[in-house]
Amino acid sequence: MWLQNAMDLSLLSLQRREGIVAAQFAHVREAVWRVVPQQTENSSQARLEIVPTPDLQAVVDRCRDKVVSPYLMHRLPEEQKPRGHQAAARSHPTQVLPEQLTREFASIRDRLELGGDHPPTFHEIRSLGAAPLMSEAGWTKQQVQELLAHQEVSTTEIYLEDHELPWTRVTPGLKLPSQLRQLRSAVSRSRLDLAA
Repeated sequence: MWLQNAMDLSLLSLQRREGIVAAQFAHVREAVWRVVPQQTENSSQARLEIVPTPDLQAVVDRCRDKVVSPYLMHRLPEEQKPRGHQAAARSHPTQVLPEQLTREFASIRDRLELGGDHPPTFHEIRSLGAAPLMSEAGWTKQQVQELLAHQEVSTTEIYLEDHELPWTRVTPGLKLPSQLRQLRSAVSRSRLDLAA
């Protein structure tokens, strides 16, 4: 269930895997989720206060289960290791590390044989969430850029590429000029003469 929660949280918040596994219940308070995205070369120094939509709040609520953990993404350890033998990056025995998230996602993806020669990565979930914000929710590129915490709009544009753009239905309302109709009629007659 934790992987499903991680995927949903990433899709709805556009946060990186590091932000997803670092999210703690204490970060969700006063009707906002406070996120400081991990710095990469394409990140801004953003400090985000994400106001949860009903769907995002449902995922956060679903993360609260019978396992006592400060982390939204958590799991029971397969075997309890003695103190001092745990992964150095792990601050709590139930904490999911970024590498675990990547491995679990890849394992399920490969078992389902998704993606062929170019299988999707967990990171690509972010772009799946970014495109609908523009096409369905009417967000601007700048708003999407801010949520993705990109310093450059060109980076955000990469996330928005190759997603189906919405169709715009138009009715031109034009009529063929009489000279063009006459020309078409003459062409049709000449074809009939040639066929005969």
